[in-house]
This record gives sequence, C-alpha cells and structure tokens, in this order.
Amino acid sequence: MIHPGQRRLARVQVVNWGTLHGHHDLAVARKGFLITGNSGSGKSTLIDAISAVLVPGNQLRFNAAAQEATNSGRNFVTYIRGAWRREAGADTEGLVASYLRTGATWSGIALTYRAGTDDPPITLVKLMQLGRGQNAAGDVSHLHLILDHELDLTDFSAFMARGIDTRGIRKRWPEAAVNPTYAPFARSFRSRLGISTEGAQRLLHRTLSAKSLGSLDQLFRDYMLDTPSTFAMAERAVNQFHDLQEAHRVVVDARLQVEMLTPLVDLADTRRRGLESLQDTEEENAHLGAVHAEMTLSLLCGDRTERRALTPLLESGADEATAAAERARQETLDLTVKLEGIGGGRLATLHAQQDAELKTLARVRARRDRIAEAVSAWEGTVPGTAEEFARLRGQLEDQLRQASTTHEERFGDRYPLAERRGTAQKERAELITDREIIARRRSNIDPGLLRARESICSAAGVPDDAVPFAGELIAVRDEHSEWTGPIERVLGGLGRTLLVPEEVYPAVAAAVDATHLGARLVYRRVRVGATPTTVPKTGALSLVRRVEVSDGPLAPWIHHHLADRYDYACVDTAAGFADHARAVTRAGQVKHSTERHEKDDRSRIDDRRRWVLGFDNETKLEDIRRRIADLDVTIAGVTSRLDALDREDQRIARQNRAAQTILDAQWADVDVSAAQAAVDAVDGRLDSWRQDNPEHSAVSADLELAKKAENEADAARCQADTALTVHRTALTDLEARIAQAELDASETAPDAVAARLTSSRP
Repeated sequence: MIHPGQRRLARVQVVNWGTLHGHHDLAVARKGFLITGNSGSGKSTLIDAISAVLVPGNQLRFNAAAQEATNSGRNFVTYIRGAWRREAGADTEGLVASYLRTGATWSGIALTYRAGTDDPPITLVKLMQLGRGQNAAGDVSHLHLILDHELDLTDFSAFMARGIDTRGIRKRWPEAAVNPTYAPFARSFRSRLGISTEGAQRLLHRTLSAKSLGSLDQLFRDYMLDTPSTFAMAERAVNQFHDLQEAHRVVVDARLQVEMLTPLVDLADTRRRGLESLQDTEEENAHLGAVHAEMTLSLLCGDRTERRALTPLLESGADEATAAAERARQETLDLTVKLEGIGGGRLATLHAQQDAELKTLARVRARRDRIAEAVSAWEGTVPGTAEEFARLRGQLEDQLRQASTTHEERFGDRYPLAERRGTAQKERAELITDREIIARRRSNIDPGLLRARESICSAAGVPDDAVPFAGELIAVRDEHSEWTGPIERVLGGLGRTLLVPEEVYPAVAAAVDATHLGARLVYRRVRVGATPTTVPKTGALSLVRRVEVSDGPLAPWIHHHLADRYDYACVDTAAGFADHARAVTRAGQVKHSTERHEKDDRSRIDDRRRWVLGFDNETKLEDIRRRIADLDVTIAGVTSRLDALDREDQRIARQNRAAQTILDAQWADVDVSAAQAAVDAVDGRLDSWRQDNPEHSAVSADLELAKKAENEADAARCQADTALTVHRTALTDLEARIAQAELDASETAPDAVAARLTSSRP
C-alpha cells in the first residue's frame, strides 16, 4: 500500500548529463516506474543522476551495479563532459575519451517529490560547472538548492554562462535553500523527505544499484540494524582484563629488575678501573704530540750530526774526480793535435770532404723518398735515369694543366646534384610535417581549417561533428579512383566549405564573428528541411555519379547540391568539351561555361596532400609515406653521387700535390747513384792517405784509448758531483725539518706521561 502523505519521486530533469545532451524531462508514475532498455541505452546514466543528488560525494559510486567486478570509469567529469566513447589517442599509446562537450559547460539535475495530498512539491536541484580546459575532479563547481515548488531546470541556464552565478540564483529564488556544499543540503532534504539518517541514504544508494546482493544478512547489519548495547559491555570487559594483565606484568618486571641489578657491584668496580685507564689514556693522548715532537727532534739532530761528518769526505772525492777528468781530457787533446799534425793537415781536409758528401747523400736519399711517395699516387716508381725523369716531369705538367681545365666542369656537375638534393630534403621535411598533422585527425581537410573549426565550436558550445566540412562527407568511389585528381579540381572549394545546420547557425555565426580564425573560412547555412525532395538528373559521365555521400542528416542536401551545381562531365581530353556544357579533363582543365575555363597547376593533379575529399585520410597518409620513401631513395642516390665526386676531387688534389712535389725537384736532387759515387771517391782518397802515413794508425789507436779513459773519468766526476749535490740537498731539508720540530717541541709533557709513552709495552 502507498501511504497518501508519503513523498515520492514524481519528476526527473537532467541537462547535459552524460550522453543525455541538452534538456530531458521524465515524469515518474506514483505507483511505480520501470526503466528498461538495451545495454548502453542510458539506464545507468539516469540512475546515476538520481544518486548524484541523494548520495554524499565521498560515498557515491556511479554505475555501481557494473562495479561489482570492475571500475566503470564514470565520474562527475565524464558525466558533465558527456564522454561517449574511448579510442586510441594520436599522441599516446593508451585510450582517450571522446567528449560531446569540450568547452566551458554545465550540467544540472532536478528531482521533484510530491505527496498524495495537497502539500506543495519539493524540488532538489544539483548544479555542476566545468570551465574550458578543466578535466579534473577538483575543477568541478557544485551548487545545491531546495525549493518548495516545481520549476524547469532550463531556468538556470542564464546563471551558468560564466560559472555558477550563486548571487544571481539567490536573488532570483530568495525562498530557496542554497548551499555550495553537500552536508547542509543533505541534512535539510532528509528532514523534509522524512529520511531518518545518513545510513538510510546509503541504503537507498545500495538498493538503487542492487544488481546482485552477496548477503542479505550483511545488508541488514550494515544499513538497517542499530549497534546492540552488548557490544559496549564486551569492550569494557576486554579493557578490564587488559588492566589486570598490566598489573601482573609490573610485578614480573620488578622481580626481573632485582635479578638484573645484583651483578652491578662487580660491574661498578670494573667501571672504576676502566675510568682510571681512560683517564691515563686521555692524558697520554693530550701530550702525545709534545712527546712525539721531542723524540722526532732528538732523532733529527742525531741524523744531522752524522751527515755533517760525511760532508768533507764527499767534497774530497768530488775534487779528486774532477782533477782526474781534467787530466784525461788533456791527454785526449794532445793526441788529437798530434794526429792532425800528421801529413800537414791533409787528413782534416779529407774528413771535411767526407762529412760534406755524406750530408749530400742523406739529403738526396730523403728527397728521393719524398719523390717515391709522390709517385705512389699513380702506383709508379722513381725514374732510374735523367731522361725518364724529364719525361715524367713533362707528363705531370700536362696533368696539372688538364686538372685546372676540368676543375670548373667537375664543379658544374656538383651544383645541380647539390641543388636537387636540397630540394628533395626540403620536400621530405614538408611531407613529414604533413604526416604528423594528418595522423592526429581522420579528416583530409587542411589543418588550419580544422583548428578554425575547433575554435568556433568551442566558442559556440557545439560539438565538432555538428558542423562538418563538405569534404568529410563526400568521397570518390573506388571504381573511379583514377578521376580523384580532376574531381578534386572541381569539388575542392566545396570540400573546404563548412556546412552549418539551421539549428546551430545563430551560435556559429556569432562565434565566427567574435573569433580570429587565422585562416580563410567559407561556410554555408544549410536548411535541411527546405531541401527539394527531387534530385536533378545528371548525365552518364557526370562526376556526381562518381562520388558517394556519407549517410546522415545532411546527405539529402549534399546530393541535391551536387546534382544542381556540380554536374560536370568527366572527359578524357579538351576535345570532349564540345559535347557538354560543363566538363573536366583528366589533366584537370575545367570548363565552367561556354566562355569560362580554368586550369590550376599550382600543384600536381596527383598531389594527395592537396586533396580534401574522403571519409578518412588513410589513403593520403599512405601516399605521403610512399613519397617520403621515394625521396629517401632519391636523396641517398644523389648523396652517393656527390660522395663519389668528392672522392674523385680528393684523388685529383692528392695527385696534383704529388705532381708539384716532383716538379719542384731536379734530377740531381734524386740521383742517389751520383751522390754515393762522390762518397766512395772521398773514402778512396782517405784509404790511400792512410797507406801513405802508417804512423797515423798507431796514434789513432792511442787516441781511442784516451777518449775511452776520458769518458770513464768524466762519468766518475759526474757521479761524485751528483752524490755531493744529493747530500747537500738532504742536509738542507734536514735543517728545515729540525727547525719545524723545534717549534713543535715548544710544549713539554709531564715526566710520568712521557715515561709511559716512551716505555716499551707488550
């Protein structure tokens, strides 16, 4: 039985709640109301709207029936934005939500309760708002109202344009209870609707989502039964038991403390001895530096005494070694003078000639080695005669003249290749930029126009798909794909035209006028209801028969517009113009009328980057990928040819340097045979002189022995001088260390402490 005075839900209103876009008003029968429908039809969306008003936000679980196993992903943001699908993102690997309402938007829910009597109805209202670019739960603004009468939820739209105008709402409905927070709102409506506690609210939420109940007992315990008084008695008994247990623990601890403190007497004695040892150690540590300084000073002074005693011995040894070296040097000098006096100085002259010829031979060999390295640039060898060398010089002079002549020709070959590579690299960079932009969208329309549409739709508060470009709804049929380029020449302007249905025209026109688009935009006001039902007839060759139109509310208008304005015949060449009033050739020449013709070759007719027709852009993306791959091959080939030219230039430059090295030399500079013959002649004269002067051999032998003795005496002198220098340096360093030790030993340690530190310990 239904109590006549019981308030029951009689009306549910939502504005922009989930996929329920705009205002929806649902009357609820007092005897009961069954909500049924297929999966995804909006049943849970409507139930969640009721829960959003009746359940605190921290306990609210949207689509709770579906959350028995998994999280539904629904929240205030997704409902306000109108999330309707999830798809792969262009910039991320995960799924992203698609929203019906992407700009600044608001949502509202109104629940009207009536009694079976003459009592006035009670309306509970929840308003929510999100600004542009805000998609976090913390960004949602809330306002709650309770009114003692009915109203249309659309009455609040004037107060939601720029956030929730709380002051304006209070002024418009002064009798309403207005609360920005939920708790006072909930207390008020529980009192008015006869809901006893917040637990009853939770029970209501649970029953709304009761798709399956794991345990009826658990439902009664959690939501319906009060906590029994025996629970408090049991808790007191447990606390008293804990008190007794704590008293027993204290007694046991006292007994253990007595047992543990008994050994402290012996430990105190041990501690005393340890403290005494610690005090001695601290004293030793405090005076350790002073004792160490005294001991160091004593050791250093002893070392200085020993070193000073050694100084006279080292000085005497150095003097004796110097005298012996001087005697050996004088002996060597006497024998040298005696040797040079033999033969009246002729030997010295021959030795001077020998040295000069040997230097000449070394210079010629070095020059010949450089010539041999230069000749290796042609994998050749150094000429063996003067005639061959002269012929080589003549050939190299011809080569240098030829290289100078062909230098400009080689550079002339390089410039076109470099320019071709630069052009290909620039085109490749542009294609990569186009690929990245197009991959983020499914449309073939220019990115600038797409950005302009986004700005307009955001300002007008309409979804992007409500105002499509004509090119997004028209595609060339697959069987006529070879005519895509010519058809694009004719329909390109229409494809870039924004189609604005009559119902959103005022908002779009105002947004276009108030927004800087950064692009040239053409849009048409489309009155779908005024479109004639009869489509004009077109010829068999008409391009209208070679395109298809996407199904939708704008399809009839597009079919009629194409047949009426774009009945162009597709002909192979300009010769076919005579048979048709309007036509287009495969090359892209367009006949608009008897007089006006047009051909736009600012881009190639097969350049898919400029095409705008098509339901998706996968074909355009594939063409861009293919062109990038072709350009990569072209760039690699041109780079390979340029590298080959560089290697050839390097080879020619290396040969030119080698040729100049050879041309800078004369035959005499590389004639090793002549230089060796000169050395051999001087050696022969030296041998003859030695045979004519036998005394020379004996004096030479004595001179070699004297030189050896001089070297040994000089080595002994150096060794003695080094030992004396090292000794004096060490003595100087020792004096510096003693001076520092005397400064460090300025403090003295007590005798007892010093004795302990210097005594030997085990």
